Amino acid sequence: MILGLVASVPNLNESVWTTFTSQTLFLRPNVQTLLYCQRVLAEDRPSFEKDHNETIRYILPNGTLEVCPYNSTEYAPVLYETQDEHLYLVDIASYPILQMALFSARDSGVFTLSPPSLFLGSWQMGAYLAYYGQIDPTTLTSNSQRMQACQGYVATALNITDVFGVALSRFNQLLSLSLSLSLSLFFLFLHKNFFAHRIVSSIARKQREACIVRFDSMIVMSRGPMMSLLTISD
Repeated sequence: MILGLVASVPNLNESVWTTFTSQTLFLRPNVQTLLYCQRVLAEDRPSFEKDHNETIRYILPNGTLEVCPYNSTEYAPVLYETQDEHLYLVDIASYPILQMALFSARDSGVFTLSPPSLFLGSWQMGAYLAYYGQIDPTTLTSNSQRMQACQGYVATALNITDVFGVALSRFNQLLSLSLSLSLSLFFLFLHKNFFAHRIVSSIARKQREACIVRFDSMIVMSRGPMMSLLTISD
């Protein structure tokens, strides 16, 4: 969907990106941060920075911004971002743990994930997909072709605590529902078995009473001839 926006809007800008990503937030409620990173080769960096009137930067662990050294073969500065971020022209490729995932997405043509890392006080994990412009990615059959055609990356930043917190909350809700259902079925089972026990007990009691009646009748019938014999002998 986001790649479709990048490919179909020739004059894509920050305003269009922000509007589109905010209006489609309901499609990704657990992924609020969405970025587009432009691929900038080393020889194109001066003209890129001149066009945007800003230098490509990176963020130090203490949160301060520094100008990226001019010793990389390529960069991936954030060009468009959602309203929750302030990473404009921050080079994602300056961080080795993210660079590996970026270049893997560039060369493979599939989604890649970066390992969890601590960034600005929160544990985050990134997902990346390369953008090849108007070229159909399925026609690129080698890593070198994909690397040459790559123009940028769509990236998402996942706050691990938030995402797994939501997942755990849903699991707990399902667990509570399952437990409630199990208890309901258990008590229903006991309820039915209680009445079944009463019915069986009633039947058994009636059967015992019938046996006693038949036994008493046999005693009465056996006493008749004996009494007659005793009377005759007397």
